[in-house]
Amino acid sequence: MRHATYNRTSVLFFAVNGCQARLKEVYDILDPLVSARSRMQRLWVRLKWPQEKEGAADIVLALHRYAQIFHFAVDLDGL
Repeated sequence: MRHATYNRTSVLFFAVNGCQARLKEVYDILDPLVSARSRMQRLWVRLKWPQEKEGAADIVLALHRYAQIFHFAVDLDGL
């Protein structure tokens, strides 16, 4: 069985770290929507959402690009 290791200059290393950072951004945006305890907090967070929505769309686009990188890497590995 072959184990692949990636050094810190690998494209996949940077892709994994970048993807992880973007996922944390998504978590930071969505967590207040889920964890708001009072009705007033939920209302306030939902009122702010349209202003943050554009940033979230950029993050989702970046995550899609990371998925393409990972898919490409898997395809190459299968060759």
